[in-house]
Amino acid sequence: MHPFLYQKFSQKAKELRALGLSYREIARRLKISKKTAKCAVLL
Repeated sequence: MHPFLYQKFSQKAKELRALGLSYREIARRLKISKKTAKCAVLL
């Protein structure tokens, strides 16, 4: 079973959020949607 996309980006998204980036900026940097970025951080 393949992991969900947000699980794949979770660690990096959390690191970027800790640096104060918005979900929008995290999404832009990781080339994912804002919704996926938010799910990755909240995982």
